[in-house]
Amino acid sequence: MSTPAESTPTDAALRFNLYGRRLSRALRPAQAQRFETLMPRLALTLPRQGHCNLSHIFTEAKAGYALEIGFGAGEHLIARAAARPDWGFIGAEFYRNGLASALYGIEQQGSRLDNIRLFEGDARLVIEKLPDDLLSAVYILFPDPWPKLRQWRRRLLSGATFAMLARVMKRGAMLYLASDHPDYQSWIMRELLASPFFDWQPRGADDWR
Repeated sequence: MSTPAESTPTDAALRFNLYGRRLSRALRPAQAQRFETLMPRLALTLPRQGHCNLSHIFTEAKAGYALEIGFGAGEHLIARAAARPDWGFIGAEFYRNGLASALYGIEQQGSRLDNIRLFEGDARLVIEKLPDDLLSAVYILFPDPWPKLRQWRRRLLSGATFAMLARVMKRGAMLYLASDHPDYQSWIMRELLASPFFDWQPRGADDWR
């Protein structure tokens, strides 16, 4: 990403819900139990005022920090965190069944994985509370495409979101995006190329196929 100009989220940027169902099926007893026992240790609590102190949240300062928005069942988030124990990883997910799967995956790693913190809710609330120039990487993989015309305003990947991210990402940080929806892919490229905060640096045709 390039150096951002002064950018702050507006009321308009947070006006529309960007997510669908919170729960698709009732949690099984073991899943509910993890929300009682494991989630409190991993939960990212946002301060009422000011920004998050990440060195306190992760018990110690990390070499880098990354955010994954909408991590689904948590496979990618867990794999990244396991590969980089010197980094702190924040995952934001509104879908509670996905959180339940992620908690199970983290539990399977045991005490080896203590560099993940989870937020249940709208990721834009997390972005608002992160300090400036913090993140070295942001992952937004396969967000809901909201395919109908009347739903487009609910798409996460828009100029408003890119402006919010620009404040909290370091110069040279990487923004990783993925979608398997052709129309949304075109939308993402239009929105991203129109953003003054990010540079797309393709190395070959495979980067846009």
